[in-house]
Amino acid sequence: MIVWNVRGLNKHARCLEVGAHLRKLQVHCIALLETRVRNKNCGTIRKRLGFQWEFIDNYEHHNNGRIWLAWNPVEMKVIARDKSDQLIHSEAAEYNDMEQMMTDTSLFEHETIGPHFTWSNRQTANLICSRIDRALTNAKWFHAFPNSEIDVLSPHISDHSPLRVRQDSSVVVNKNRRRFAFLNCIAKHPDFLHIVTANWAPNQHDSPMYRLWKNLQKLQYPLKGLSWQMTEGVRNLRDSRQRLDQAHEKWAKDQQNANICLEVKNLTEDVMKYSEIEEQILKQKSKSDWINLGDGNNAYFYANLKQKNK
Repeated sequence: MIVWNVRGLNKHARCLEVGAHLRKLQVHCIALLETRVRNKNCGTIRKRLGFQWEFIDNYEHHNNGRIWLAWNPVEMKVIARDKSDQLIHSEAAEYNDMEQMMTDTSLFEHETIGPHFTWSNRQTANLICSRIDRALTNAKWFHAFPNSEIDVLSPHISDHSPLRVRQDSSVVVNKNRRRFAFLNCIAKHPDFLHIVTANWAPNQHDSPMYRLWKNLQKLQYPLKGLSWQMTEGVRNLRDSRQRLDQAHEKWAKDQQNANICLEVKNLTEDVMKYSEIEEQILKQKSKSDWINLGDGNNAYFYANLKQKNK
């Protein structure tokens, strides 16, 4: 997908050049901003672009149809859920402070690849550069497209750089994989803080929310390994209890045997440790905070989980 502030498409040569440049980029969806084309001329201008695509615009909200959204119907389907004079697909909200708007709407700026500045006035005597064009996303976007990337492309004949949204094809996403769930009990593991520190990248160039998201995403794999270590003992808890009973039987026959005594001690510690971890995990999953921890009432937790999964 390409998003590009074209600053007008009425001039014949400009329209032809914009169309040629977009075809060169080989995308299936484009959003053109500040088209400045009147409704009566839009059909002619769109044919001049050279795309036999479907279009959505906002002429019902603005005389010059400031936004055109076009896509290849063979490759994808687009539905306009809402429009305004400022936006397509979402409602317009007026904010004087962009940072406050992003906070209120839970949006944050997506990391970009390429030049930092996306606009310039192209004045040699008094050159001004600014990062006007930005890609704003939210948590739902990153859940749906965890490997998305934003490329800042050459502005070509415009003074604004197009932004290309794409998926990183080098990363294979398994759509059937289970969603990562953080278990509170792994925070007590002696290696937890070391793993977090080693995988937390202090990138100062991105927005705070984006840095947080990417660092948490990076932590998923090592924390999954830590969760597996913690829960492996829980999965084998029944066997550990049986081994403890067997060790007690051996010790009863030879109570002066120090080795058997040590085995009983170690198995007892393992059973107690993983029994507590099991209860913490079940309590977290059932979200029943009012149960006292010492009860060991795990049958209740299983019943609660079963009821929630119906």
